[in-house]
Amino acid sequence: MTQTTDSRTTAGTDDSSDGTGSGPTTTPTTGPAATTIPAGTVLVESSTLGIAFAVPETYTELDPTELGDDFYAAPAFEELALRAGLSTEEFELFLTETVDLYVFAPATSEGYVDNITAQGLEGTALPSEDQLGQTLQGLGATDLQVETTSAGDVDYVRGVYTLTIGSQAVYGVDTQLLLDGRLVELTVTASSRDIADELGTIVLGTVRSV
Repeated sequence: MTQTTDSRTTAGTDDSSDGTGSGPTTTPTTGPAATTIPAGTVLVESSTLGIAFAVPETYTELDPTELGDDFYAAPAFEELALRAGLSTEEFELFLTETVDLYVFAPATSEGYVDNITAQGLEGTALPSEDQLGQTLQGLGATDLQVETTSAGDVDYVRGVYTLTIGSQAVYGVDTQLLLDGRLVELTVTASSRDIADELGTIVLGTVRSV
C-alpha cells in the first residue's frame, strides 16, 4: 500500500470538483480491459511493470527510473514530500525502492492531495481477504472493507479504508490484481471518499498490459 500527494509545479487546471472527467473515448489496448477510457483522462504507463491505466489528464506522472539527482535536490521535491506526509529522505526512499509509478493531482489547496501509485509484488497468487485486511490494519487503516472479485478477465482483491496521516483523514482504495500472471498493487489515496472511489473505478476499469 502506498501514499499520494500533489505539487504546485503541475501545469493545468480542472474545472470539475475532482478532475476525473466523464464519458467514453476510444483508445487501443493490448490487455483484458475495455477498449475505452473516460473523457478527461489519459493513459499512463509503467515500463517496469508493463502495465498502463487511465488517470485524470491534469495529473502528473513520475516514473522513478527516469528521475535524476536534480529532481531530488529541487525545492519542489521538498514540498511534494511534505504533502505526502514524509521527510525528503523518506519520500526519496519511497520513490526509489517502493513504487514503480507515482501519479499525483495538481495543487489546489494546502494539505494532502490525491495520488495513485503502482508497484509490482512478489508471488503469483492473490492474497486472501484476511491477509490484505491484516496488512492494511497494520498500516493504521480503519473503516476497512475487503472483497475479492473480478472485472473482465482480471481477478483482484480490494481494500477500501480510511487512514490518518498527521492530523488529516485520507481515503484509500488498495487493489491487488493478477495481470498476465504478474501480481500488481494499485493504490489510490485521496482527500475524500468520493474521489478515492471514482479514481479507483477509473484505474481498475482501464488497467491493461502493454
